[in-house]
Amino acid sequence: MLTVQEYLTTSYEADREYVDGELLERHSGEQPHTRVHGVVASLLCVEILCRLDTPARLNEKLSDYFQMGVRYVWVLDPLSKRAFCYTPGEMREVLDGVLRTNNPDIAVPLADAFEE
Repeated sequence: MLTVQEYLTTSYEADREYVDGELLERHSGEQPHTRVHGVVASLLCVEILCRLDTPARLNEKLSDYFQMGVRYVWVLDPLSKRAFCYTPGEMREVLDGVLRTNNPDIAVPLADAFEE
């Protein structure tokens, strides 16, 4: 079992994802930049930043997600406790404390997302 802090401060090759305390190999498809990370029926991906993430890497992931048809990407920064909601062509910081989607309506309190 791995702690969230240990996962966030460690780099893995090939990229891995953290699910319920376990490290799982991330299936990257047949195209070199395709990523599958928290995809739920092409509705939502959740990306958790670590100190090694760069704006260029995040932009690449966002582009990949939207090309796959994902409608929402929630980007969480556990160090600053800030979150951003991306949709195709739009980015907004979550200032009201609730991560949201529409159609279907999903609302997750930001405090729950950062709960350890």
